[in-house]
Amino acid sequence: MASSEKHARWCAGQLATHLTDKICDMCKGSEDLALVFKKRWWAEVAITSWAQTKSNLTTTLSRTRITCRPCIENRMSEIRVVLESGLVYEICQDDDCVKPVASRGFCVNHRYSYMRAAGVKPRSMAPAGTGQITKEGYRRISAPGHPNVNRHGRILEHRKVLADRLGRPLQPGENAHHKNGNRLDNRSENLELRVTSQPSGQRAADLVVWANEILEKYADDVERGLT
Repeated sequence: MASSEKHARWCAGQLATHLTDKICDMCKGSEDLALVFKKRWWAEVAITSWAQTKSNLTTTLSRTRITCRPCIENRMSEIRVVLESGLVYEICQDDDCVKPVASRGFCVNHRYSYMRAAGVKPRSMAPAGTGQITKEGYRRISAPGHPNVNRHGRILEHRKVLADRLGRPLQPGENAHHKNGNRLDNRSENLELRVTSQPSGQRAADLVVWANEILEKYADDVERGLT
């Protein structure tokens, strides 16, 4: 049986022969070529696993493709952007994969493979307070103990910022509005209180009662410049 060193040299020779006069499947360049898995073309095939024996060389070749290393790195950069963006995608962002997204822009089969390859940590290990972006484009953060949190102890960041500025929880019918339209700009000065409550009916008596309730509820906040 051939030694591991002989096998490695044989693999290197087979690889060099196979790559001779070949071009990258992605950019069509011919420099710094590598052999990669077809279904995971960002993952370069290790030289010692190129083919364990001559008999399975053909099988190994059928499961690989040729890509230059710059293209591999470019693809990995794109993958990191998807993993870290927090955006919501309809289908897996892996090439030719149409499975529904599990999280982080990829299906369950590709997500952890790409996270390991890109060195991206799970969200549970992300810095506290960074939160996540909802499909509507708002940032949701963890705020245990806040009166406006959901049952999971999380709250939309812009609602928490406005509630903290007012010094009270937001009430039903109260929204935090972004003045400049940027849903991720949650600076206090970019937020204003919007009220959606209205009386049920349009009788004059109903309107007067509703107006008095609004004055009693918000007059002090307006005078202090908080809304």
